[in-house]
Amino acid sequence: MAEETRRPVIGISTCIDVGKRINPERTYQILEISYADALAEAGAIPVIVPYLRDAKHYDALLSGIDGLVMSGGEDLPSNVPGEAPKVPLVLAPQCRLEQDRVLLERVLERKLPFLGICYGMQFLNLHFGGTLYYDIPHQLSASVNHRPGDMAHLHTVKIKDGTRLKAILACDEVSVNSSHHQAVRAVGAGLKVAAVCEDGVIEAIEPEDDHFILGIQWHPEKMADENRRKIFSAFVEACMKKHDE
Repeated sequence: MAEETRRPVIGISTCIDVGKRINPERTYQILEISYADALAEAGAIPVIVPYLRDAKHYDALLSGIDGLVMSGGEDLPSNVPGEAPKVPLVLAPQCRLEQDRVLLERVLERKLPFLGICYGMQFLNLHFGGTLYYDIPHQLSASVNHRPGDMAHLHTVKIKDGTRLKAILACDEVSVNSSHHQAVRAVGAGLKVAAVCEDGVIEAIEPEDDHFILGIQWHPEKMADENRRKIFSAFVEACMKKHDE
């Protein structure tokens, strides 16, 4: 765990509810509390990144944090040319897409550590020019159930050799939870696959260089196990090094 006197400050992006879930007349930011719990447990000071209409304010905000977690969220639009989704999607609101684009651009410019979870991993892949499967059951009918509606349901993920994730977890495979129906299809430029499900669905990506960027398809923040501790501890350690620069 990071020392109390040197705790890095880590931002967490949020879902944005534009009057659909809670109150039709109001807009809310939503964040499941386990993200902050996992960061605090690993020794960080977690802070929620607010939605800002004027993107220039993100520069000042990001100058005060040492890393960013992009949390899970709604669906992302299909970006395969000529491919129209044949199932209904619950798309993330445009304001969140715009916010996350600015946040990720600024993180990359500043070389801040980045952890993208579920939607966050998919958004990372799209940013680097990759593509998505818009619906696993429809497009990969032989796959396991990746969205069983129960976080207690686990499936196996195989970790690729020579990756940062392999160095973090120090094992060949792990059992993970799952709550997604979209998935990385073609990996974006400069990224590589770090883990795959037993059915071949990509479960983690990372850059080919040494910048601490990790995209994870499952939800380690919701798992009370050693792998959650390893992932968040490694991320917090990278943020602490950035803090000390």
